[in-house]
Amino acid sequence: MNKKYLAITGGSRGIGFSVAKKFIQNNAKQNLILISKNHEHLSSAKKKLQEINPNVDIITIATDLSSHSFVKDLNILKELSTNSNSQINGLIFSHGKSFSKILLSSSEQAIAENIDLNLTANMLLTKYFLKNFFLRPNLISKPSDEKDEFKTHQNTEKTDGISIINISSVIAIKGNMGQSIYAAGKAGLIGFTKSLAREIGGRNIRVNCVLPGFIDTDMTRDIPIELKAKFIDDMIIKRFGDPEEIADACYFLHNNKYITGQALTIDGGLSV
Repeated sequence: MNKKYLAITGGSRGIGFSVAKKFIQNNAKQNLILISKNHEHLSSAKKKLQEINPNVDIITIATDLSSHSFVKDLNILKELSTNSNSQINGLIFSHGKSFSKILLSSSEQAIAENIDLNLTANMLLTKYFLKNFFLRPNLISKPSDEKDEFKTHQNTEKTDGISIINISSVIAIKGNMGQSIYAAGKAGLIGFTKSLAREIGGRNIRVNCVLPGFIDTDMTRDIPIELKAKFIDDMIIKRFGDPEEIADACYFLHNNKYITGQALTIDGGLSV
């Protein structure tokens, strides 16, 4: 029987940790690959998750996703890619970093770093897993004959069914003062999700994204009380969301075989 692994970025804390917890609580045979920047946070997350399910196999990878060189740190997974008894059955990209500064005050370096982490990293991670795990080499098209190659193999040698989920943000569709750069990266994830769903849907790979509103995590706990009250006042459901509520959505999208190319907003009615 194949060992199935779910790869989660940002999996050591916040939404990512809640996603990992949700999956192992609901599927005793689900194993995990946790990717995050901090060694200590990863070790702590692994310990907590194995207390919930002692049988879960957890691979941890500490790497900086804002650097394009992070791909080399994924080489630890090469053995997994050549093991016929193991497979990765999903990707959930929950990494990211908020950036609050108006465009005119932002340096080119800060802009590039934020886009690299919140958008480019998702593209590079997806490309890595597609090439090394999900698609056979002969199914990867060459630029010169991309359309014909795609049509030829669209309905052949399908995977068992893979789910890719990008975590975007409600700011991508609502906008927010001082977050034009952050919004640009997160909005890019929506377009990336929809187009990628078209590109690889014929290989039985589904791609969706989740747009959380303000969620009670480390990222939002430093928001001043006055500003937090203003955000809540704009919501229909008068509170910040729980990470578990985002995890519920990810679990649903991962398991539903008829949803792809969609952007699911979970924001307590903030964007209405």
